[in-house]
Amino acid sequence: MYIQSITTMSKKEQIFDTMLKLIAENGIYYTPMSAVAEKGHVAVGTIYHYFKSKDELLNALYLNVQRDLAEVLLNSVSDGVDIKESFKNMWVNLYRYYIDKSDAFMFIQRITPSNLISNEVKEECKLIYMPIVDFFYKAIMEEVFVNMNIQMMTEMFFASVSSVAQLQFLGGLEITEDLLNDAANAQLKAFVR
Repeated sequence: MYIQSITTMSKKEQIFDTMLKLIAENGIYYTPMSAVAEKGHVAVGTIYHYFKSKDELLNALYLNVQRDLAEVLLNSVSDGVDIKESFKNMWVNLYRYYIDKSDAFMFIQRITPSNLISNEVKEECKLIYMPIVDFFYKAIMEEVFVNMNIQMMTEMFFASVSSVAQLQFLGGLEITEDLLNDAANAQLKAFVR
């Protein structure tokens, strides 16, 4: 996992990084701001300088992680690369992001089913993911993918990657490159006409 030294991180990045680590270890509800301050080597007042409340911090962190995820996905899609290959690249790169940034993965797994994310942040995430939605829409319009509800399709995409990452984290199965490619191809086959 990529970890910057505390001296090169901005205070806001320090807070985000610490919050991710603590939530991965303890869960959302057992991660008080005082623990974030202590483990992150920042004053509680510094946290409240950036964020008015824990909920505001969680929403900002969620948005930050979603931007990272969208960037990983968008960087997987290249002009001139066919839709099927781009899909597999997205799938594999998202898996690698989850494995490399396991704290972010755990955070997403824990916060998504909660009611802690504001509607405003959810709407902003929809805008962030619009290019990904456009990718799936293009695949349908070009008759590469079956004509399916795009929200259902994207949910299936994320769920399949998350499931494979969970297998790796729980030690249920060592995910080799062959297995990773098999999983990406299986998900692709579910969408291809």
